[in-house]
Amino acid sequence: MTRVGQAAAKGAAVAWVRNTVDEAIEAWTRLRAAGVDAALFHARFAMGDRLAIEQEVLDRFGRDAPPERRSGSVLVATQVVEQSLDLDFDFMVSDLAPADLLVQRAGRLWRHLDLRPGTSRPCPRPELLLFAPDPAAEVDAKWVTRLSGGTSAVYQDDLLLWRSAKALLAKGELAVPEALRDLIEWVYRPETDDADPQALHRSHAEAGGKQAAERSFADHNLLKVAGGYSRNDQPWQDETSIATRLGEESRILRLARWQDGRLQPWHEHPNPDQAWALSELTVRGNQAQEAAPDPEVPPALLQAARDGWGRYEADRLLVPLHPGEQGGWHGRLLDTRSNLREIRYDRASGLQWWQGA
Repeated sequence: MTRVGQAAAKGAAVAWVRNTVDEAIEAWTRLRAAGVDAALFHARFAMGDRLAIEQEVLDRFGRDAPPERRSGSVLVATQVVEQSLDLDFDFMVSDLAPADLLVQRAGRLWRHLDLRPGTSRPCPRPELLLFAPDPAAEVDAKWVTRLSGGTSAVYQDDLLLWRSAKALLAKGELAVPEALRDLIEWVYRPETDDADPQALHRSHAEAGGKQAAERSFADHNLLKVAGGYSRNDQPWQDETSIATRLGEESRILRLARWQDGRLQPWHEHPNPDQAWALSELTVRGNQAQEAAPDPEVPPALLQAARDGWGRYEADRLLVPLHPGEQGGWHGRLLDTRSNLREIRYDRASGLQWWQGA
């Protein structure tokens, strides 16, 4: 965090990339408490808010951002900045990730050498500071989780993470594109050898087994194009069930405001269908099985809202939000074990699993 504040104080455009939304919110909160005016961008915003933040990020860090907007600006983000958005930073801090993804993140450093005529970089060179445990230290099975359980949960193969840190920190620099092939081939080699820590072999084997199972499942569900549109020997399953079974289950929430006896979509739009679509966000399936009963909102109003949705929107969870005493809006969900989960939502930080004041 200190390096982020120091770089911003020198006028650098800074990115701090975290691997989970909760870690991003925590880092953003700490920066703001330290007086650093940072922005936050992740995937747990309602779509309407996310689009507005995305435009703000482009206005600050895009190719055509004016120098006065870039100077000293800080963005805390998750993997949403790895691809698609054309962003340019002077300095970056990143959580440990597989080497190819770190290359993607590093591609946002000094992306446009010709920012604007007459401007110069506040840093002497593009620099990526890697937040990772030391690959040269003694390695045990908790080498990654001890520093960041979120990183291990997201990428699962701790040996792949160790190899990535080992290769990048040994080089001390990333030469693009000439060094990429050797880097990726060494990190992703399928076999283990004496250079790999024995304590991480099990994680690597489990990740490989999971990938093989998913590949087999995908092959089984391939549609044989040569056979035409026939149900004979064709796996014509519901497309949603195939897609979600290959990855972690997710649920789409539709946020609604409950205030002054009215229930309305979180995002305002003259077209009700658009308003509801822009009020959506996605969470992990085990966190949200159904909306919790809300004694303040008449069931008839909840049903009336759902009656206006289309047939393909029937699986959305409608979550009424109430204004909180200390800011933000609060709602409730039931997880897959029927445990009550409280959420807090606002436009600045997005959705948080609320633990109280």
